[in-house]
Amino acid sequence: MKITGEEFIDSIFSNEGILSNTLKDYELREEQRQMSLQVLEAYSYEKIALIEAGTGVGKSWAYLIPAIYWAVTHGEQTVISTHTIPLQEQLTEKDIPFLLKTLNIDLRVVLVKGMNNYLCLKKLGDITKDTISLLPDERDKIDQLHDFTQVATEGSYSDIPFSVPQSLWDQISADRSTCTNVQCPSYKECYFFKARKKMSEAQILIVNHHLLMADLASRIQSKSKEEKSVLPKFHRLIIDEAHHIDEIALESFARKNDKLDLIRWLGRIFSDHHPEKSRCSLFLKDLISLNANNLSLEIALQTDIPGEKRTLVLMIEEMFKKFEFFCQTYMKDDSSTDQRELKWRLKAENLLSEYWQQEVKPKCLEVADGILKIALRIGSLRSQLPDLEKHILEKLSPHLQELEFVASNLTQKANDLKSFVTDEEDLSRVRWIELTGFLSNMMLVDAHLNVAEYLKMYLFDPRVSSVLCSATLTSSNRFDYVKDRLGLGGKSLSSSISEKIYPSPFDYENRVLLAVPKDICLPSDSTYTKEVASAICSIVKISRGSCFVLFTSYEMLRQVHRLVENRLKDFNIMKQGDASRQVLIDTFKAKEGNVLFATDSFWEGVDVPGEALRCVIIVKLPFKVPSDPMYQAFSELFAKQNKDPFSMYSLPYASIKFKQGFGRLIRKNSDRGCVICLDKRIKAKSYGSVFLKSIPLSKRVYDDFSVVFSEMQKFYVSTETK
Repeated sequence: MKITGEEFIDSIFSNEGILSNTLKDYELREEQRQMSLQVLEAYSYEKIALIEAGTGVGKSWAYLIPAIYWAVTHGEQTVISTHTIPLQEQLTEKDIPFLLKTLNIDLRVVLVKGMNNYLCLKKLGDITKDTISLLPDERDKIDQLHDFTQVATEGSYSDIPFSVPQSLWDQISADRSTCTNVQCPSYKECYFFKARKKMSEAQILIVNHHLLMADLASRIQSKSKEEKSVLPKFHRLIIDEAHHIDEIALESFARKNDKLDLIRWLGRIFSDHHPEKSRCSLFLKDLISLNANNLSLEIALQTDIPGEKRTLVLMIEEMFKKFEFFCQTYMKDDSSTDQRELKWRLKAENLLSEYWQQEVKPKCLEVADGILKIALRIGSLRSQLPDLEKHILEKLSPHLQELEFVASNLTQKANDLKSFVTDEEDLSRVRWIELTGFLSNMMLVDAHLNVAEYLKMYLFDPRVSSVLCSATLTSSNRFDYVKDRLGLGGKSLSSSISEKIYPSPFDYENRVLLAVPKDICLPSDSTYTKEVASAICSIVKISRGSCFVLFTSYEMLRQVHRLVENRLKDFNIMKQGDASRQVLIDTFKAKEGNVLFATDSFWEGVDVPGEALRCVIIVKLPFKVPSDPMYQAFSELFAKQNKDPFSMYSLPYASIKFKQGFGRLIRKNSDRGCVICLDKRIKAKSYGSVFLKSIPLSKRVYDDFSVVFSEMQKFYVSTETK
């Protein structure tokens, strides 16, 4: 390919170009062409590009074209990271295949999956030799899996054409700690290493943000040793849906311990529910069958270790009961109001309380020491088998590897437990206790706030070029917030960063009405929920359904739903939690007139073009919940730095979230509809201008309910297709 990058882009994005000659209804989008040139500039001049591309710009093609050009002309690999599965599927199944076919270019593209997504042939072979320990339905699955391996070229979980229970998959999936790499007898046939080879040879890798952060974490822990990394070494990075990166990083680097997870890890050593399937029992069985006489080891596997495990489970149960009592007795006022999830943040005064010091802390340290003791015991079993013949050690090796893997993880969890109750307070650190509705599980979370430093040092500095793009990356049309969160602020980087906003080409001024009733009470008023319910009933009737109702709290969603369900019997009212997210979306899109009550995950990543969605109701401005531990910690950190937490953190976050909710309405040129904000603070408060500046200019009404309803009716009549 001898043409320049600019010439290549112009040959594609022009009225006389390749796409124009390929697509029947192609229309040149200048914003798309300009964005593609900005991405090319980042590649050419080793820059970081920050890009906000409104709905309809076509950002995927805009960054794929330079990535393809660079792969062909320079042979360099690009990693593209996304947050959502739908975008991954769009890239791998539609956009990239179409562009490569249209441009007559042959490139290798790989969708990267984590190692535990692959079937381990050695584990499958091992478990087949001892199916007595399996349940009847699991034996049937093993037979099916053997048939599958005879014809399958790819062996990831999603490639298997039948369901595999998670309990069985845990026993037969690949993992780094037990993998012997080239020493494995199934290495040449290994699905994961075949995928790894394809990955190293590919020009474009598609990953998700969690996998990208897993690669980052592995590089930090291994001091950038390539063999320990999740991804091959790469220099070009494109992050789509980049507004999620900082939160994914915070989540990925947080240390977590929950009751069920601890008990599951101990269950991998020995299980009273299925003793015949337990690793200790399987190890003991092989030990005896091989005549590898070792009385002390047999006693340990049959009696001592199972006994220690049972004692530990009781101690863990007791420990979490103390945590729960502590939260409900000493920290009542700090919990979230959402009934599905309770969070209590640990503060300095909590750590000094008598119950914490005399009950919680000692019990937690006792449990941690117990976990370290059993981890040391199972991790050192290999040292008790020094004189066995090679073939016997090879037979016992799967058991030893599994127990060493468990020991390593338990050791980390024990150290995290100790850190949770003993480490000093730190402004850049936040700890909280979380109770979820799932089996009343309790989680201990220890997170550090300074992920921006890690992202800059380990994610962006090693890259030759990085592109970060999203439909919602700015607040008040500025990138300051995202740069601060990702470690890209400061004068030292200013010359190496290019920033650009590409507005949506859609006709918002004529196709969208934004309405705010000024006679609704404030969200803090006791009558707000009832007024919201009444307003929703009227709005849904005017729009004839086809409406998203977006809440910031699941508890308020439930309250409003109860108030309106009998008043809107003519409509199919669905609410989040009634079915899976995808089922709700598919049902909603199937026909006009449906109404969906939803919270956080539906504010973005949902495409409903056409008349199936012609109204979006935003109940409240999406500020973070003040009781959220992370919110509190960041607010205190900013305050200590003499920065305003509201303007630096809370407001930019909420304005970006609001823009995401607003963006659900218009997904193609012919779409139309109303966005109704039932939070009058967007007009009544000075900070409301930040929200209004963040969204495209449209028809706007700020008046009493009667005027708002009248204008809605006029708008729907005037924009209806004849």
